[in-house]
Amino acid sequence: MRFSFADFSALSQRHFFCDHELMLNRRLTQDMYLSVLPVLRTGNRFSIGKGNGEIVDYALCMTRQDNTRQMNLLLEKNEVTPTHMAQLAGILTAFHQKAQRVDLPFDLEAKVRLFDDLRSVTDFLERHLGKTAREKVEEALTSAPPMLQRVFPRIKERIQLGFRIDGHGDLHSKNIFLLKEPVIFDCIEFNDSFRQIDLLDEIAFLCMDLEHYGKPDLASCFLDDYLRQMPCMLTDEDTLIFLFFKWYRCNVRLKVNALRALQAKETTLFQHWLQAVREYLDQFYGYFLELKARESS
Repeated sequence: MRFSFADFSALSQRHFFCDHELMLNRRLTQDMYLSVLPVLRTGNRFSIGKGNGEIVDYALCMTRQDNTRQMNLLLEKNEVTPTHMAQLAGILTAFHQKAQRVDLPFDLEAKVRLFDDLRSVTDFLERHLGKTAREKVEEALTSAPPMLQRVFPRIKERIQLGFRIDGHGDLHSKNIFLLKEPVIFDCIEFNDSFRQIDLLDEIAFLCMDLEHYGKPDLASCFLDDYLRQMPCMLTDEDTLIFLFFKWYRCNVRLKVNALRALQAKETTLFQHWLQAVREYLDQFYGYFLELKARESS
């Protein structure tokens, strides 16, 4: 497979990214990511691991976890507690304190382009959710570049302060198992720039996700515990930057779910994804209104 943001088309690249994923995820997990194994072909037979045959691919060997303990499922059952948030905050602050600092410039134009890509689904939004849906998105997208431009000097400052790290990059509830000790897995390995982000961008994804599940109280618990141990929201501008990153993460979720709905071939599945689109649109526009109110106050 070859995408604009990742290329897995060559065997050597797939080997590299399996090794990369193993190394990166071992930073946050113990005994879950075990090894990289070759996929072998002998005639019409395939095997994984040692043996004779032509190597045609690579696979990551992992231990199976208890899927009933995925955090997104537990959120739906109201079984996630402030204690879990305190545990997660502790694990993440320890990880972030040790993480490599990344002294690379923030690509303002690239972030604006990524944010603006939501326009690719506005026809779908208008067709299925009405003209108002499209108007809300257009209003928000028009306001995003000047909002980001205003906090850009502070974002650059934060890089110099050591707040840009090589982190996880995909920190949402589906990538967390709530076991005796929470396990955070499946970080982004295929594009370093998606993982090398501001601390506020990293934790904004989880807070946005918790709020999407109707758990703003848990988001506040997590944020308070995290900032107490890792003070990285120091100014009013930092608060705006955090809110912008939540807005951006919600933007991506809105687009992804719209694309899933577009690709759905069954009515039930289509309605499932369309409901997710409605919810993310409301959340997306809510963040926009909050940013406007904070900027004008």
